[in-house]
Amino acid sequence: MDMSTEHKVLDLKNRIEASIVIWKRKMNKDGKSSWSSAISMEKREVFEERAETILLMIKQQFPGLPQSSLDISKIQYNK
Repeated sequence: MDMSTEHKVLDLKNRIEASIVIWKRKMNKDGKSSWSSAISMEKREVFEERAETILLMIKQQFPGLPQSSLDISKIQYNK
């Protein structure tokens, strides 16, 4: 992973947060998802946990990063 500039780190943070949201939605979905046959629920949970750990490490290593797109959206739409 290229983390040489603040812009690249913020882009990585945005992508990880988006992935976490998508995985959580897919795990909570009642119907069949496109992943149902390829990846088990346990593996999805592992992916989500790893992504959250990486996100936490990025936030700790780069404490002065601006807010992510997800954070801005949550504030803007009060969700």
